[in-house]
Amino acid sequence: MTRERVLKRLREDVHLWLVYIVAVVFVLWHLLHALQWIHLEPPEHGFLFFAVIGILTLAADRIWETEETKEQVEAITTKLSTAYEALLDKRVSLRSRPSESQEYAYLWGGYTGSYRVYNPSYRVDNQVKEDEIVNLLVHRYRDPNFEEARYLFLTGDEAGCEDLKRFSRLMKRVQKHCPNVHKKVLVKEIKTEKSSSACEMYLGTRYGNHRAVLELKAPGINSEHGMPEYYLVIDDDDLVKHYLRSHFEPAWESASAKDRDVFA
Repeated sequence: MTRERVLKRLREDVHLWLVYIVAVVFVLWHLLHALQWIHLEPPEHGFLFFAVIGILTLAADRIWETEETKEQVEAITTKLSTAYEALLDKRVSLRSRPSESQEYAYLWGGYTGSYRVYNPSYRVDNQVKEDEIVNLLVHRYRDPNFEEARYLFLTGDEAGCEDLKRFSRLMKRVQKHCPNVHKKVLVKEIKTEKSSSACEMYLGTRYGNHRAVLELKAPGINSEHGMPEYYLVIDDDDLVKHYLRSHFEPAWESASAKDRDVFA
């Protein structure tokens, strides 16, 4: 222990050190009296007296330290809460358009349970190797924990029709590795709505948590569907359920939504 640390401890706990010193003096007094070096007899209940004083001082010190520690804990808790809110409680984030398999997997890999997709494009898939995308989809639909996927395409324009064709090609490749995929994938299309009129929407359960991935369309510009600069990623149960109830389910159940066999 350095000299500075010793001095710091003495300054912080000076009252405790005084008790220790008095106790040592009292013990030496008894010892020296027993050796007849000191003739003055120590008080009969002196040791008990100093023991009680020491215990009371220690108790007071603990109480004092508790109040001080409480303030320190509160300060630390505030800092940790701020850090948590700033870093760990981000339920909404932006992700750039994926250009490699890892970025693609972050947005569309790891889904189990149910999966709902509104107005998908799959144009961005051209920037990632198609073989890797097929492997990701095969892994998803082979997973026994994956229940069902529903895809709703808007095919009122050429872009929407191309999106559906692109998806059908992918699914046929997936089916070669996962013959039962047609039992887990349901597809509908709405021919009266253009794909450019709405954003892509992917809603599901990823690693046990609800997630929504939404295409961010450029405001005020007729941006190209399926090729956004960024996707909005939402990890929030209430928000995902809101999009399901307010957007996907009404469109899926509408009379305009017609079944489509993408495996034919």
